[in-house]
Amino acid sequence: MSGIFLQTERLLFQEFTPSDLNLIFELDSDARVMEFIRPAITEPHQAQPGYNRIMNTRLIDNRFGNWVAVTKNTNEKIGWFCLKYIDNTDLVEVGYRLLHKHWGKGYATEGAKALIDYGFNICNLNEIVGITHPKTCAHNMYWKNADYVLLKNGMFMKLMYFIILLKRITNLKWRRLFLFLQLPLFLLQQFLFYHQ
Repeated sequence: MSGIFLQTERLLFQEFTPSDLNLIFELDSDARVMEFIRPAITEPHQAQPGYNRIMNTRLIDNRFGNWVAVTKNTNEKIGWFCLKYIDNTDLVEVGYRLLHKHWGKGYATEGAKALIDYGFNICNLNEIVGITHPKTCAHNMYWKNADYVLLKNGMFMKLMYFIILLKRITNLKWRRLFLFLQLPLFLLQQFLFYHQ
């Protein structure tokens, strides 16, 4: 078993090894997984550039990177999670890519929340971003929890993606106000996207 970086109630985050090329191919060749990212790959050798990018994130800043997510009860690799710099920016992104058969089980929420906690409380980051397509925003409710709130959205790489900026809110009164305002803002964003 590769080195364990972090763990949650149900998941272990392990360092990538060359044997995980198969996992990258399985993820990146599934059109359902890649629908809002880029065209799915079709040949195993096409997974190598993705693996190289993943390995390079650890070289830039060893606090950050991509990690293989493994279930504790079955030792099954279900995908990967990341906390890393977005290329050519000083923004730190939290994200994930899961095998389709593991969607809808709460793993995205569980893993992302653990990395957000790590980023804020161990790395002392002041903000973390998450990038999501508007059509998947309703499935990305892990952003909305008691400690980290949605403050803005925007354009990214000239594509219509939401950039979700998470900040630590320590004052309970302000935290409640932000949480109260999030739902109408989210519904407005969805309306504008689908009626443009």
